[in-house]
Amino acid sequence: MSRDTHLAGSPADLDRVATWLTDVVPAASTFGDEVYGARSATGSAWESEAATAFAAQLRTLGVAADGTTTAVRTAATVVADLAAALRTAQDEMRRARQVAREGGLAVTGTVIQPPGQAPAAVPALPPDATPAEVARHDQGTAALTAYEREVTAWNDAVAVA
Repeated sequence: MSRDTHLAGSPADLDRVATWLTDVVPAASTFGDEVYGARSATGSAWESEAATAFAAQLRTLGVAADGTTTAVRTAATVVADLAAALRTAQDEMRRARQVAREGGLAVTGTVIQPPGQAPAAVPALPPDATPAEVARHDQGTAALTAYEREVTAWNDAVAVA
């Protein structure tokens, strides 16, 4: 059974999202600071039931702004970590395909094909082997060696992928 090593996604796109989120954090934080500042300024200059209600709304807005800042900061970190993990995984899949190719396996696009059927066992050469028998023996031994190399490459590639 073949092994598809394709991993969809763009680490660069995720990096851009993480950067954008990181760039939003200072604005969200500043907004929260300004809301708390307005609440303080209003509280000392305006006293009434309406002022109390307005201050309560500003407190709620300030808390929400702080929560937004925290959420955006956390999201930026999570997205950046995802970009790094995807980049690493895609690099590993490329390495698996390279190992497979170097081991003599067929790789089509991102799909690694397993080794074919094992060649027949090579019988021992008789002491009086003819040149034709020696040639067949050498061909059989070379086929077995190539197959063993493919099996090793397959096992190594599958361990990575």
